[in-house]
Amino acid sequence: MAPIQIPIRTKAPPQDLDVYAIRMQARGIGYTQGSFAEAIGVSVKTVQNWEQRRRKPTGPARALLVVIAHDPVAFANAIRVSTLGHGTS
Repeated sequence: MAPIQIPIRTKAPPQDLDVYAIRMQARGIGYTQGSFAEAIGVSVKTVQNWEQRRRKPTGPARALLVVIAHDPVAFANAIRVSTLGHGTS
C-alpha cells in the first residue's frame, strides 16, 4: 500500500468556528451533545462553553472540529472503526 500523501500547504481553517453548527451536523448522523463531547474527548460543559462562545476551542480540539465540519460522516466512521477493537461499538 502506498503511503498517504499529505499536502504541505492547506487552506487555513476559519478563524472563528461555529461549534454549534458543527454539532448540529453531527446531530444529523446521530450524535447528542453528550455523545459528541465523549467522541471528541471533552466534557459536555466544554462543548456548551464553545457553543455559547464563552470559550474557543484550541489546539487538537480545534483541529478535530475543523475535520468534523469538513466531513462529519468520515469522522463518525473513523470513531466507529477505532472503537471496534476496544470492546465498544
